[in-house]
Amino acid sequence: MTGPVPSGKAWTWLWIYLVGHAVSTTGFWTHTTAFAWLVLTLSGDGRAIGAAIALQFLPALLLGPAAGLLADRLPKRRVLMAAQVAGAVCTGSLGWATATGNASLPLAFCLAFVFGCVTAVENPARMSLVPELADEEKLPRSYSLNALAFNSARVIGPALAGALIAASGETTGCFAVAAGTRLFMAVALRAITLVEVSSGRADSQPGEIRAGVRYAWRTPAIRWPLVSMAVISVLAYQHQVLLPLLAQRTFDGDAATLGMMTAAMGLGAIAGGLVGTRVLRTGRRAIAVRAVFMGLALALCAAAPTLPLAVAALAVLGAMTTVLATTAMSTIQAASEPGMRGRVAALWFVVMLGSAPIGGPIMGVLAELADPRWGFGLGAAAVLLVGVVGIATSRPGGNGRRNEK
Repeated sequence: MTGPVPSGKAWTWLWIYLVGHAVSTTGFWTHTTAFAWLVLTLSGDGRAIGAAIALQFLPALLLGPAAGLLADRLPKRRVLMAAQVAGAVCTGSLGWATATGNASLPLAFCLAFVFGCVTAVENPARMSLVPELADEEKLPRSYSLNALAFNSARVIGPALAGALIAASGETTGCFAVAAGTRLFMAVALRAITLVEVSSGRADSQPGEIRAGVRYAWRTPAIRWPLVSMAVISVLAYQHQVLLPLLAQRTFDGDAATLGMMTAAMGLGAIAGGLVGTRVLRTGRRAIAVRAVFMGLALALCAAAPTLPLAVAALAVLGAMTTVLATTAMSTIQAASEPGMRGRVAALWFVVMLGSAPIGGPIMGVLAELADPRWGFGLGAAAVLLVGVVGIATSRPGGNGRRNEK
């Protein structure tokens, strides 16, 4: 373990990392959205989208705790660099297949699983690296900026994918851009070698994974965000499944319609992210209040009778999705001890990404049997329930720490 990073340089290297992180994560969600559209084009079946997305995120569910332990043991920067290169190869391979006309459902499913394994290893190291690049006094803002980068990209990436698909009529460009963002992140990480970054290795002992799970469960400031976001993620964060179906079937649209919808969510996410980093409250009550607002936004999406109203509702949903996830992520990061950050980060990604193998098929089947609007309605009910329970079980003044910049 090395000494702390000098104050001035720490902020510089943190910003280098955050820019690379924002670009790379945007590419990840660009890939995911283009992948869903490709599967829909190849199969014409909403259930196939659910199955494909489930395969992509299944490794996060299966490998998440072990990947978190890896992040606690090994130098996080090196783990991230290797993951960026591997992810670029997977995404580039899918782009090559679509460009040459060799794309097929079996190939897409296979590459989705491999890509998911890379993501499962990458994300805990990515999230737990931030505290090693920031001074103690700047950690709250660093947490907020990191969460903003991740959660805004979750909505901006699909918007970019929709625009690229609408412009070209195919997904090849999306995969090329996504591969490029991975390489951009690798270069950014390489720049951070100009300073020594502590690896924060955990001692190698039996039961370390179980210890991480027990620690998270016994820490209320971590347990509540994880449990609440698990429910929300399964039933309300499956936009990559619902939006292509909403565009194509509910509103009889095409790739341009999908681009309009995802762009609206992207703009909303940017607005919500900017607000979230300036005034950020953490804690149970803050998460619960934001869940109520997100639930109302989902209800608006479910009830919107026309495309313009649906686009407006999606913009509101994009903002509230980002604000809620940023609040929950910041709460967890601030409450985690240094030796547990990798494992706690892994549990966060098990919740946020590992929910897709469960929620994706549910939403795919629901949209196939009824209407994509029903998916948004089910999500609204789940998020509102979490919000109401959270408010009822929190103290009136228990808003947690407030971070204003």
